[in-house]
Amino acid sequence: MKSASLVILLLIQCLILTDLNAQEFQTSPQYPTPGETVSFKYNPAGGPLEGQEVKAVAYIVDFDDENLQAVEIDLKKEGNAYTGSVASNETSRLVFFSIKSATTDKADSNNDTGFKFMFYDKSRKPVAGANAA
Repeated sequence: MKSASLVILLLIQCLILTDLNAQEFQTSPQYPTPGETVSFKYNPAGGPLEGQEVKAVAYIVDFDDENLQAVEIDLKKEGNAYTGSVASNETSRLVFFSIKSATTDKADSNNDTGFKFMFYDKSRKPVAGANAA
């Protein structure tokens, strides 16, 4: 019985790890500072947009301006993944993304956690206000 429980536990772990690794959203640099242009890579494999053309909008949170800035991203397809970049300014705090199918009404919410990144100071700590959103 112990070995059956262990096998089931290992299978569950493999499924969780496979799900986590199937869908990717990576930014570069890893710790962007305000004013930098941040590149990102989105891979829809394993998610609701797998096999579809996608489009993205970045929403830039800037605490010196009351308006949320929405920017359509020019995505480039590289294999199964998409790449793009977002320019920020010196007062940018956070960027979050809306990633949708280009042909249907499907969207990828990253399991309801969204796709986002914060800006950091030189000591790699989130800038003031980055955690507020």
